[in-house]
Amino acid sequence: MNNPRLEDPVEVWVAYYTANPSSCPTGVRRDAEGRPNIQDMKASRRVARLRPQVHPNDPESREARQKFMAVVTELFCEPGAYENILRRAAFSVSPHVEFAPYVGIAEGITRESVARHFTACGVTITAADNELGPWAQTRRALLIFA
Repeated sequence: MNNPRLEDPVEVWVAYYTANPSSCPTGVRRDAEGRPNIQDMKASRRVARLRPQVHPNDPESREARQKFMAVVTELFCEPGAYENILRRAAFSVSPHVEFAPYVGIAEGITRESVARHFTACGVTITAADNELGPWAQTRRALLIFA
């Protein structure tokens, strides 16, 4: 099975990672049959489509992605943190879900800048609580004990 495209549906990615379990991203739990958890895959694929792009021979783009992933993990591990930032900063969630990569350098990536990006791309508080939170908590636990 070929590697799916970034924009392929979650179900295609689940099939791919079922066939290639060693390639499964950190933070994605598995069900009793060994298939990736669908909610975790939704979160993982959402973040993959929102994270900064990495450009060949550009260490700054790689650094930005690493920082983004660390901030996303920490932000969504903390229950209510996304909602609190939205309220405090008066960010409103776009009614349209649109996937765009985060643009910025590592030094400028903060919880607030990530929350602003996620709201602009239509990530709701419900999605944060039900998908991103459990995925981020699993991801952090696995990274700590890796």
